[in-house]
Amino acid sequence: MTLEDEEPVGPSRFALASLFGLIVVVSLAGLLYRPPADSSMSATVAAAAYRREAGALADRGLVLAPGWKWPRGDVLFPRTAPDGSPIGYGPAAGQSQADLYWFYSWARRATSKALTPAARRAALEELLRVRETVYYRRLIPDTRRYLDQELAAALKGDLSRLRTDVQSNAPAP
Repeated sequence: MTLEDEEPVGPSRFALASLFGLIVVVSLAGLLYRPPADSSMSATVAAAAYRREAGALADRGLVLAPGWKWPRGDVLFPRTAPDGSPIGYGPAAGQSQADLYWFYSWARRATSKALTPAARRAALEELLRVRETVYYRRLIPDTRRYLDQELAAALKGDLSRLRTDVQSNAPAP
């Protein structure tokens, strides 16, 4: 057998044609793909949802802790980022922010060192009502479980997790 009789070494024509075809298909798919339209909410829509949820909470008896007042929704949902680009808000952003504001009003009260034991217990009992909120229902299971553990520990007298949560996340009244 001579060198001329041997099969050429390297990719076959079929392999090259297949690779070329794959490149063409992927390129066309990239050119033809149109992502879904922006589904984010505007600041105006998010602020309106926030105000509606604040009213819905009150209708269900979930009022803010003493000394707290609802902030204006437009303050919480700016229209543009610091660089001037528009900001879009995700589904339930307004509702969740209202629920969180309610939650932290009671969490801040429950962790106050100035409360009597009875007042602290009442604040913690109110916090358990977070389970009635859109925010709570939208939590992923692991986060919901963590929040449940945080509240259970607080009811047993261990406020460390709740205090850390308040220090890290709670707005001022």
